[in-house]
Amino acid sequence: YVIDTTWESALSSPLYKTFGKQKSDLSQQCRKCAFLDLCMGDCQKHRLPDRTGALPSYLCSGWMQFLQHTQPAFAALAQWIKSGKKVRMAPFPIQAPAPSAGRNQPCPCGSGIKYKKCCGS
Repeated sequence: YVIDTTWESALSSPLYKTFGKQKSDLSQQCRKCAFLDLCMGDCQKHRLPDRTGALPSYLCSGWMQFLQHTQPAFAALAQWIKSGKKVRMAPFPIQAPAPSAGRNQPCPCGSGIKYKKCCGS
């Protein structure tokens, strides 16, 4: 169906219109969430419908944990980009992981290469 359908006919399809309407049917929990502008209620395939057909995604708690943890760094990065400064480094420190193998030991990433030639370089 997808291969044989033009974009114009897909946009006017009743199936597409129904899908679009369902996307905007959000639960009350989603409507009140501080992160709604970032996840938009997640993909419909991750939503568990109840009698009303509107529940948050079953991935919601994971998304919230991720977004709460990363929001400060993303906000700093957005501010840095908006400032237009021409610098070569990120506005916040990026720490390299501590070496977990000796220089001549196999790299712990599983590449089979010596640590000094792989992640240790």
